[in-house]
Amino acid sequence: MPDLRPLIPAHREIADRIREMFPAEDEETLADTIEGESDLPAAIVTVLRAAIEREVTAEALSDLIETMTARKRRFTEGARNLRLASLHAMEAVGLKKLAAPDMTVSVGTTRPKVLITDETAIPDDLCKLTRTPIKTDIAKAMAEGREVPGVTLGNPETHLTVHRR
Repeated sequence: MPDLRPLIPAHREIADRIREMFPAEDEETLADTIEGESDLPAAIVTVLRAAIEREVTAEALSDLIETMTARKRRFTEGARNLRLASLHAMEAVGLKKLAAPDMTVSVGTTRPKVLITDETAIPDDLCKLTRTPIKTDIAKAMAEGREVPGVTLGNPETHLTVHRR
């Protein structure tokens, strides 16, 4: 993949020279002329093709990760079900402890779980309250001319749009 940085100064120099020679040319003609005189456009296309290839690879990896995550979940659930079956079998026969060459198994009890029956009745000192700004609503309010304390707009960023055929 080409390094675009060394090509940029030469491309600027070519563009400036052509603009000086043909100051009245329209931008499209000027761009076509510059493109014919520099390797930069071809290098940019090569870099963008590499970007597209990486995006496709990332998407394929996402699909693979999704498949493997589902497989992991099935293994985890299967292990849990096997443990539950063992627990139920031991409980059914009243077996509290089991020794094997590679493990010792015992049946025990956990602490009682906290079950919430009415969230609104719980005192505030026993709750975690979170306050999260809603950026989309803030942006909409500011676009409508409303001043929002504690908020400022950043500089707009340039972006690249690639339409594939």
